Amino acid sequence: MVLVYAAALLFVKRKWFSGVIIYSFAASIKMNVILFAPGLAVFLIQANGFLLSAAYGCVFGAIQILLALPFLLENPSGYVGRAVDVGRVFMYKWTVNYKFLSEEAFQSKELALILAISVLLAWLFFGQYKWSKSEGGLLHLVLGNFWKGRNMSTVGDFADHILQCFFASNFIGVVFFRSLHYQFYSW
Repeated sequence: MVLVYAAALLFVKRKWFSGVIIYSFAASIKMNVILFAPGLAVFLIQANGFLLSAAYGCVFGAIQILLALPFLLENPSGYVGRAVDVGRVFMYKWTVNYKFLSEEAFQSKELALILAISVLLAWLFFGQYKWSKSEGGLLHLVLGNFWKGRNMSTVGDFADHILQCFFASNFIGVVFFRSLHYQFYSW
């Protein structure tokens, strides 16, 4: 998680490119770092506009591909299949959030679908009504900041806003995770 904190510091200092690079390295080490991405996307668009933020997304993706290249060259389907196995059934003994459920309910596909939809809706809700409230919501955020971001020096405390988006996004993901190891709570 130290790389995530380093990326957050770089974002607060408005070192967007360096922050995205460090964030990408963090995601390559521990996949749960992806939970920060929705909040990251919002404040990147606010500060840089949609097009430059999309370019930063491409930088993130290129780093992921470069780091995965040795594995992709050796066994592409095996690597991708295991890296993004969304159908994986998690072990009940590792759950922290959902210990109150029976093991059968915990491992059901219905719960997985409900949680996936719930986390997406929560991210959309926060994106719409909290993180991009001053722009009039997510659609206005993207359309109003398509070519360039707005002058963030006019925003009250943009550093605070960055950290709120970044860490609230992660927290939302953690709340809806079906299987959490205790190490996730250490942050």
